[in-house]
Amino acid sequence: MPTEARLLIKDVRLARASESARDILIEGSRIVEIAPAIEQLPGDQVENLNGALILPGLVDAHCHLDKTLMGQPWHSHVPGSSVAERVRIDHELRGGLGMPSVENTSALVKQIVGLGTTAVRTHTEIDSEVGLKGVEVIAEVTERFAESLSIEQVAFPQSGILSEPGIESLLEEAVSLGARAIGGIDPAGAERDPVEHLNRVFGLAVKTGAAVDIHLHDPGELGAWEIDLICERTRVEGLSGKVNISHALALGQVNESRQRQLIDMLAMSGVSMTTCILHNDAPPPVRALGEAGVLLTAGNDSIRNTWSPFGTGDMLERAWLLAVRVVMRTDEELEQALNIASFNGHRLLNPDAKLPLEVGSTADFFAVNALNIGDAIARRPPRTLVVKHGKVVAQQPHS
Repeated sequence: MPTEARLLIKDVRLARASESARDILIEGSRIVEIAPAIEQLPGDQVENLNGALILPGLVDAHCHLDKTLMGQPWHSHVPGSSVAERVRIDHELRGGLGMPSVENTSALVKQIVGLGTTAVRTHTEIDSEVGLKGVEVIAEVTERFAESLSIEQVAFPQSGILSEPGIESLLEEAVSLGARAIGGIDPAGAERDPVEHLNRVFGLAVKTGAAVDIHLHDPGELGAWEIDLICERTRVEGLSGKVNISHALALGQVNESRQRQLIDMLAMSGVSMTTCILHNDAPPPVRALGEAGVLLTAGNDSIRNTWSPFGTGDMLERAWLLAVRVVMRTDEELEQALNIASFNGHRLLNPDAKLPLEVGSTADFFAVNALNIGDAIARRPPRTLVVKHGKVVAQQPHS
């Protein structure tokens, strides 16, 4: 049998400034050795990084690859004052802007790969007008960039399920086309019937074996009550570890006692949470979630689309924003911010994921010229090398 290709990464530092330089040997997609000096063999691909810092591959746990206008000329933003109004504006514009588009999505994927992201969970819009076109576009891009980026689709009913006849069958078909999760949208605020909306979402998840990921923007006690409902339904259906709540803005808005109840519910039911650190909304209680063992991930949400003209797709920038908003300043806190933007995302997509940058783990990482994790987050320097499944997928000259 032919031996697996070897990639030898020489002269790097691993996470903590106190560690001396190391070499990393990769065979196939796995790290097989980390040592002060590893002998180069004939045929090895060798990358000498001159003391650069190696960090685990970043994960965007909540984005909308099908919505991006990346690669197009500047699109002047059309404002809207509510989620419903933003949806209406988006639907009016998307056809004329050619969305969803393989070209736009590919342009964004190339950019985020170069920024060190190795996996994403993308919420692909499905409604009566666009049908499954977005799912098909993302499936094509997924195949095109299979060696560079792992892409997991959520079948996302942005316009609702109850008010759109036929959406359930489209969501089910999306799973047959490769979507890994069923999405939901503000069961009370958007659908006006939280119990029935959750009946449909969880019913589809149980029927198809898919996970669940629900957009929850509803504020205050209304949103808190919906978190209770989602946790209860997760326990009833035996879906611990397969249900995620995106945004969950209410968690940062209720008083400390109610917040504690919700965090305990999330932990007990095995429901995870994704934050996008949006606008001026109260940030999530990062420390309390971590102490309770609730899996917290992060995402960019909108990246240069009709919802927002902003965004580069840089998850290291998102870790910086989280640290700024939550006031995470110590080295330990900044390491936690990085984990939320990297390893926690890998655990969301693969609960069996091994700790990164250890012997036996998948070789997904990037290199930066930084002193340590805190320095990398604070400055967000260029990613000089990106490795995905043991292959170099992006590279810049070393300075």
